[in-house]
Amino acid sequence: MRTTLWSGGASILRRGTFKLCRFSKDKKGTTAIEFGLVAMPFFMFAFGIMLVGLKYFTENALEHAVESAARSIRTGQAQTAGNTLTDFRNMVCTEASSYITCNSKLVVHVQSAAQWADITPTPCLTGGSLTPSAGVGTDPLADSSGGAEAVVLVTACYEWDLTQVFALGGLGDSIGDMDSGSSLIQAVSTFRTEPYN
Repeated sequence: MRTTLWSGGASILRRGTFKLCRFSKDKKGTTAIEFGLVAMPFFMFAFGIMLVGLKYFTENALEHAVESAARSIRTGQAQTAGNTLTDFRNMVCTEASSYITCNSKLVVHVQSAAQWADITPTPCLTGGSLTPSAGVGTDPLADSSGGAEAVVLVTACYEWDLTQVFALGGLGDSIGDMDSGSSLIQAVSTFRTEPYN
């Protein structure tokens, strides 16, 4: 009887060893396990590259828009046409293409003075949110941009909230410059207006 028990135990042990050896030689799930280990860092890296690229295109679009719109002030076209601050902001929006959403997330500041030292740049952020532009949208642009041969500073501040779209687990709240978790994109153009009078 003892022999039977021992032979049965040996048989179970051999079967268990055989299954264990067969399991250790099976490599079918290795690729899936390895992909599971590297998938999260890979996708975070890929989304990071996309995010940097989109931010670059947005910055480039805003810089181009500010430079193109500021040219109308430099040559005096905007002042002689009687454009308002809203008209100038709309020029920036038109030139910016689809990378910029022209709503409350875009603020444009126009300042002028007789000398470079007389201009104090308006900060884009006040208390973690966008600084509102001075004046009312219906004010004439010439009040802010000055006349011929004036020194002008045009600053566009844009709240770019695409970081929240790609954020994983609330990471966007800690990435951005602003209280909302958004990033600030800023474009500036400085020049002296031409003697257009």
